[in-house]
Amino acid sequence: MEKKNVCILKLLIILITMLSIILTYIPISSAASSTKIIDIVEITDLHGYLYNTVKMQDRSTLKQQIGAILANEIKKIKNSNPNTIILAAGDMFQGTPVSNILKGKPVIDMMKNIGFDAMTIGNHEYDWGIDAVIDTKRKTLKNSDIPVLGANIYDKNTKKIVNYCQPYVVVNKANTKIGIIGVVDNKEFPNIILPAYIKNVEFKDPVFIVNNLARKLRSEGVKIIVVLAHMGGYMNNNILTGNIAEFAKNVKGVDIILGGHTHSVVNTKINGIPVCVANCQGKGYIHIKVKLKNGVANVVKQEYVDITPLFNISNPPMDKEVLEVIEKADKQVSRKFSKVIGTAVSDITREQRAKPYGDSALGNWATDAIREFAHTDFAFTNNGGLRIDLKKGPITLGDIYQLMPFDNTIVILKMKGSQIKTILEEAVQDNGKGIQVSGLTFKYDMKKPSMNRVYDMKMSNGTPIEMDKVYTVATNNFMATGGDGFKEFTDPSVAKTYTDTYKLLRDVFIEKIQKQKELKPSLERRIFSSDEVSLSLHGYLNESMLIMK
Repeated sequence: MEKKNVCILKLLIILITMLSIILTYIPISSAASSTKIIDIVEITDLHGYLYNTVKMQDRSTLKQQIGAILANEIKKIKNSNPNTIILAAGDMFQGTPVSNILKGKPVIDMMKNIGFDAMTIGNHEYDWGIDAVIDTKRKTLKNSDIPVLGANIYDKNTKKIVNYCQPYVVVNKANTKIGIIGVVDNKEFPNIILPAYIKNVEFKDPVFIVNNLARKLRSEGVKIIVVLAHMGGYMNNNILTGNIAEFAKNVKGVDIILGGHTHSVVNTKINGIPVCVANCQGKGYIHIKVKLKNGVANVVKQEYVDITPLFNISNPPMDKEVLEVIEKADKQVSRKFSKVIGTAVSDITREQRAKPYGDSALGNWATDAIREFAHTDFAFTNNGGLRIDLKKGPITLGDIYQLMPFDNTIVILKMKGSQIKTILEEAVQDNGKGIQVSGLTFKYDMKKPSMNRVYDMKMSNGTPIEMDKVYTVATNNFMATGGDGFKEFTDPSVAKTYTDTYKLLRDVFIEKIQKQKELKPSLERRIFSSDEVSLSLHGYLNESMLIMK
């Protein structure tokens, strides 16, 4: 009887031990299965930079395989975690010969190969006409399943979202719904896109739209909400400024905001929300890790990863499949664009010689080329239209396609001196974008009220510009239709004189280089700020006093 009791006791101990092990194991297993890691990768403003040819100090050239390197780095993340989301915030195609000539096809092929989940439209996606890179029926990039987003882009006629964008997509990763809402900068877009392309488009305030969509998506079981915005800002003393900062301060119910447009690096938080911008031209990417535990999402890592150190090393790590895509595209265009058409005696740059607005050596050369072609009194071009500096040494056809990637034409107008003054005022107004000029000089005083800063306007020969006299003006069709905030060009009295030469600026530049053969930077000053005028006068007076002594 005693032995039986001992056996029963031993059996009970074994059962209790096993039960204890089971009870201990179950919560651990449950906790482990309820914790998920989701990786989110963003790039923006690639501008067609699948590769870049750099002139080295020894005058040799180095071909940086940007697209293949970028693809390799992103795929490493994706291969380590199948629950990875890859996003683009717009301006992916316009900017290099290999992309421009092939209308973005090699960039889309790269994005397909990597496996992008969505892209928000950028302002430069309009440059070739909206259907050049977008399948408007499917609202995806052409020949792909990559959704194109733009929740705040509305058709003025239908009062609905335009037919080429989706407001959002929901991606399922690790059995979790992640919502991607796409928006654009409603303050910038109306002024920086060729007006003809957006005449029936309204860019609405994205805050109200995002807040409503966030509530909708939460009600449908979405656990993580990402806003993918072609909207940007800048870090100043660790403080984010710009339109994306204002947007972030006012949105509710979102977990992450990924931006673009400003070609800047942003990696910060506003009201606890990660706000990031991933630079430009494939120089790096944003990498965010989200830990999802029991339905609650927490960002456990956010960083900007700079991959430029990989560009200049021998045998950089590259993705072979994407490299094949790029090399195939390159062969299609390289013979044409490697042709040398002239030589730069020294660097000809966009550096402005007055602050905050001034003329540049490249701007002077470009506007002179426009004025010479059009045989006008004056010529203007916008700073944003000149995309690269011309470096010392041979200038190829490909260089000029990078300098002027846009298919803008030269337009001739007739304007009174008072209207020309308004154009210059618009250039140096609060939040103005500056201007490059030929045939005239002017001064401005930033201490004066906006739109009342320009004075001492003179023709290049020193003759004062008369307010009531009519002059001929040449510019590009982007500016001539109100682009970059130059609304005075659209004044009815000016617009009725609008004559499009249908001559591409790019072709004018190419012809001028071929004629000149050698380019030298122009050192003349055309735009002066009152501060530097005062400093010059102060220096002159001091020098005079020393002479008198």
